[in-house]
Amino acid sequence: MKRLLEKLQRMEQAVSLEKGPFDLFALILPRSSVGGWDLMVAASWIKSQKEGLDFFTDLLRRCLTEEEILRMSRIIILHQDSATLKRIRQEFGAMGDVREMKDTSFFGLPVKRAYIIAGPRTPLALTAR
Repeated sequence: MKRLLEKLQRMEQAVSLEKGPFDLFALILPRSSVGGWDLMVAASWIKSQKEGLDFFTDLLRRCLTEEEILRMSRIIILHQDSATLKRIRQEFGAMGDVREMKDTSFFGLPVKRAYIIAGPRTPLALTAR
């Protein structure tokens, strides 16, 4: 798990430098999952669900091994105006390091484990763009 998380952190950093920051980049293992992790992302540069899914599907295929890809269940793209993303901004404020959550509810989704790799930006980051 540690290696997958490290790869996703590097992936998030590289994409942020190329395209812009994420409002959310998280790896989530729902309680109902039989082993598959969900990648949940939100960013202002993702213009549509299809564009986001195509981009991240290709990215995961290029950056992860086949075994790591098989551990992934789905990609969830959150729209900038989604209530979930608004609640995440309120709950977490500005993010720095990766946050781990265990046996909790992630905004209505019961999760065994979640890693928030990137979250809401600071006001300085928002104005610097």
